[in-house]
Amino acid sequence: METTNGLTLLVSAEQDEIWPSHAMANEITESLEQVKFSYPYQHIALPGGHDSFTRETQNQVNQFLTSVCSQALQLAFAQVHIS
Repeated sequence: METTNGLTLLVSAEQDEIWPSHAMANEITESLEQVKFSYPYQHIALPGGHDSFTRETQNQVNQFLTSVCSQALQLAFAQVHIS
């Protein structure tokens, strides 16, 4: 993950019945923090299992993506005006 050249959004379930998604997402987040990952990243931890993805979770995903896209557009716009 540390060599990824872009944003990272992790969504895990604290009580995942299939695989340890929450623990693995925490490990990835810690790894990104250690290398001072230069791209936006976020870990959204769901309180239950796979079925706990709710409208609120979708809102969190949308907020992250909207924020990142907005920042990218502002940067691109600023670069256009500089050149």
